[in-house]
Parts: sequence; C-alpha cells; structure tokens
Amino acid sequence: MVNMLFITLCRFRKKPTKEMMAEAQRLFEEAAKEGVKILGIYWVLGRYDVVLVSECPDEKTHMKMAIRFGDIVSTESLVAVRSEEAVKLLT
Repeated sequence: MVNMLFITLCRFRKKPTKEMMAEAQRLFEEAAKEGVKILGIYWVLGRYDVVLVSECPDEKTHMKMAIRFGDIVSTESLVAVRSEEAVKLLT
C-alpha cells in the first residue's frame, strides 16, 4: 500500500525553545516507529511558523501524530496528491 502524503501547517503555541525542539524531535522519533516518514520540516515566514511534509500509512496515523504535538503547535493538515496522480484523474 502507498503511504498518504500530508502537508501540515503549524503555529507555535509559545516562543520556541531548545527544550521544545528536543521534545519535538522525540515525538518525531516516536511517530517514525508507527510508520510516519518525515520528508521535510521548514520554518517559514508569514501566517504559519513551520511547514511539515510527511508520509503516513493512513489519516488516523497522521492524526495521532498531530495530536501528540498539540502542546507545542496548533496545526492545520492538508492531504496532498502528487500532481502526476492528480492528472490521471482528469477526464
């Protein structure tokens, strides 16, 4: 089965610290054990602070990961479809 692709937009709940980032790293490692693959983490300017690109076995696995990060960030998750796959859906 092919993993689902997610784009997660994050806002820090408070000013980030090194301790918060260490906790986030621990949570990512925990998620990896459940099949989550982090493809990229980007700090960005604008409305959001971080953009996370990940692959998860299913939406429930992604939701579980997002909930774990609830004390660190608020999130908005988007399910993504690769453009090659989306073009095949055109009729």
